[in-house]
Amino acid sequence: MRLFVINLDAATDRLQWMSDSFASLGLDFERIAAIDKNNLRDDHISHVVGTGWTGGELGCFLSHIEAWKVVASGTDEFGCIFEDDVHLAPDATRFLKDSNWIPQGLDLIELETTLNPIVPLSPRTWQDWFYAAVMITALLVVACLTATALLG
Repeated sequence: MRLFVINLDAATDRLQWMSDSFASLGLDFERIAAIDKNNLRDDHISHVVGTGWTGGELGCFLSHIEAWKVVASGTDEFGCIFEDDVHLAPDATRFLKDSNWIPQGLDLIELETTLNPIVPLSPRTWQDWFYAAVMITALLVVACLTATALLG
């Protein structure tokens, strides 16, 4: 199972935090460059006019979509996507080394975020797909990308 960390180019301190955290557990991750709110295109903004979303929230959402695309293009059944401010529990490797422990039929597993240890929680529906730490199947990612018309 591939592990991904979404990180703004300018947030080198957060990238170092995640690098140290993953390394302390013997885990590797792939960095996904986050979309900066200051670099949003007009077509991005037009999708959320009137929603109350801030530029930062939109950039974060679009960054997750970029991570989904990487998961969808891979061969692993699950991908694990983290924002760059999560705290990994000392025993997180038992959940993050592979996906063999995940019961059949689950497509999305929310992980606890920020100042709490990462622990698998209840399964959710695809409408609840925006988390600071999540395990998601490539199959569900394709469905989400298709449903949001952002595939490609």
